[in-house]
Amino acid sequence: MILAAGRGSRLRATATDDPKPLMPLLGSPLIEHAIARFRGAGVSEIIVVVGYGREKMLPKLAEIRQREHVSITPAVCRDWRLGNGSSALAAAPHVEEPFFLAMADHLFDPEALTRLVAEDDGQRACAVVIDRAPDPSIDVEEATKVQLAGDLVQRIGKELPRYHAIDTGLFLCRDGLFDALRDAAADGQHGLSDAVGRLALAGEAAAVDGTGLGWMDIDTPAELAAAEELLLTWPGSSSDGEPSHPDGPNDAPLSPAGAEAP
Repeated sequence: MILAAGRGSRLRATATDDPKPLMPLLGSPLIEHAIARFRGAGVSEIIVVVGYGREKMLPKLAEIRQREHVSITPAVCRDWRLGNGSSALAAAPHVEEPFFLAMADHLFDPEALTRLVAEDDGQRACAVVIDRAPDPSIDVEEATKVQLAGDLVQRIGKELPRYHAIDTGLFLCRDGLFDALRDAAADGQHGLSDAVGRLALAGEAAAVDGTGLGWMDIDTPAELAAAEELLLTWPGSSSDGEPSHPDGPNDAPLSPAGAEAP
């Protein structure tokens, strides 16, 4: 599952009114880079949650599906303004567990997916890849922080005064995440971290160490420029930094899941 429903105003303010996942990075939109990361790790079925600018996102996803022969199912979130937790819930009816979850504006080394699978206990509702020593290019002030108790997440949030690591935005989840998202939404909390925080209190959120693996959260023009430099050396990209795609299936219908197309 790739969350691509937000507006991305900090990046869009200096560019166009295109949705953030369509912002170009070394010649390809962010969403295509995100899809390539999963395909590079052997993931064959992808759900992309769209919201803001879906009238532009849906044709782009159709184009990627046809050109790259990849199974993509869009899910439309009409409550995307509430937060990324609402976006994740929009895909709930269309996801089989367990599943990976990532953000369209996060780049990551596909090795992180391998580590998530290797350390999965087969039971916990959620595991998040963490970075104990983030690259200087990462804006730690804006990042989601994580407090740990051994290999479990104890607390998670942007405003934690003390923390052990940074949340890289890459997860392995089960249905329990959706239960936590619904419970959080009932209390007026619509962020993914709100739900993960609830799971942490129940001992259902594990931490997988991804320190040293390349990743980046792209929120600003400066971070976009930094990503262009870093991407050239990261796995899952061709020699010019553009996404490289293995052949894959093309058997899933490209119709918006959960709502009609605009």
